[in-house]
Formats: sequence, structure tokens, C-alpha cells
Amino acid sequence: MIVEAKKISNGFFIPMVEELEKINKEQILIRVEIIDSQINQMEAKHQLGYLSQPVASNEFHHWENEQVWGD
Repeated sequence: MIVEAKKISNGFFIPMVEELEKINKEQILIRVEIIDSQINQMEAKHQLGYLSQPVASNEFHHWENEQVWGD
């Protein structure tokens, strides 16, 4: 279910309260669990990828000049 939102003066969007009251809270928890599970799977996949193909020492050197480090 997609919940409509309205923009308020400070730029934040807030869901319409009437729509939130209609949402089944169990359904939201299930979706959160599914997303959390997908994130864990993606993190494991990325970890295996970096183990099998590590970052080369010069892979990102051309971006160093664009990095801003605070004093």
C-alpha cells in the first residue's frame, strides 16, 4: 500500500493520518522483516565479492583530489 503524503512548510513530508490508520501493522512488520532480510543477503553478497575481488591499491586514486577532509 502506498500512503499519500503532504509537504509541510519546513520541507518534510508527513503521511496523511487517515491513511496510516488504515494500514495493517502486521503487514508493515512483515515488510520490514523482508527488507531487513534482503539487506543482510546483499551485504553478504558484497562481502563475498570484495573477498574474491579485493579493491586494487590504485582503483580509486583519481578521486583523492575530490575528497574533502576536515581540519
